[in-house]
Amino acid sequence: MEIESNKQIPLPQRIQAGIRMSQRYITGEKPNDIANDLNISQSYLFVLERKYNEDPSMVNKPKSGRPKKIDQNFERRIMREIKKNPFQSSSKIAKAVNNQIKEEKQVSPPSVRRIALRNGYHARRPLAKPLLTPKQISLRYQFASLYKDRTTHFWMNVIFMDETIVSLCPIDLRKRVRCQEGKRLEKRNLVPRITHEAGGVKYWGCISWNGPGPLVEIKGTLDGALYGQILEENIPEVVQNLNTQSPYLIEDNTKLHKTLDVKVIKQRLSMKDLDLPANSPDMNIIETVWSLWKSRILELSPQRLEELRRIATQEWHQISVKDIRNNIKSMSDRIKAVISSRGKNTKY
Repeated sequence: MEIESNKQIPLPQRIQAGIRMSQRYITGEKPNDIANDLNISQSYLFVLERKYNEDPSMVNKPKSGRPKKIDQNFERRIMREIKKNPFQSSSKIAKAVNNQIKEEKQVSPPSVRRIALRNGYHARRPLAKPLLTPKQISLRYQFASLYKDRTTHFWMNVIFMDETIVSLCPIDLRKRVRCQEGKRLEKRNLVPRITHEAGGVKYWGCISWNGPGPLVEIKGTLDGALYGQILEENIPEVVQNLNTQSPYLIEDNTKLHKTLDVKVIKQRLSMKDLDLPANSPDMNIIETVWSLWKSRILELSPQRLEELRRIATQEWHQISVKDIRNNIKSMSDRIKAVISSRGKNTKY
């Protein structure tokens, strides 16, 4: 039986329990019978008996202890400061609210964090999302509304394309290391910083229902002519693997993807551009695949550009078809999320 607390049991019921427990030797009642009758655990019945014998009124005594330093007005002031700038540290918030407050009334950063948690505000690393203009929000909502009824079968015939840059040994600022005091400089607790060679490699890549497509290193400036050449040399292989005559296409909505030369090549390849709105990485699943790919490269810590190229190619072709298909299957949920947010950013 669930144990009832003192606050959960009404005062008349507590008094009744105390009386019956105190008189059980006279009446012959057993604690188990009283517990079942009053729906109070036997262990708590003995507590109530003791309290009744000490004070038959069974009135809760005022609790002793230090009075609260932070009253409701002060807590509201702290919450106003948090809402004013959610990126402030607890130390800065404490300093701001303690201004012109007596020392004995001032709050500490841990107190600020406790108050924030009590009000449902949790400290998290901020998500990096594109800043959307009203026009982009509207176009995203229109795009999602247009394709909201498309099933996975439709997205199975889509080629998702994009360009990205892989940096040489970037420092992961989100990473944390747990170590003992005074041991931060030990080799095992350090992040290597490369000074002899910097930079990165730019790639074009694509994925489809059948897995990762070609990965092409982009040397020099990417313009419409070079982009069209990349499509002509690589898309036919992807189309053949998809076993379709007219594949759909999702790519970033940049100007070089829309030049006349590129449009002519897309027509020649029978590609149907779905015209994904700008700043919509949440609806181009290759962005998620890029992230997975880069994290694997980062774990291997390449030290030179040639090593980076080798590892990048190796890890790209090791991305599983299952991972890609799971992301393609999420397209319906991504579309619904955009509609639910009325075109604004989503969790994807």
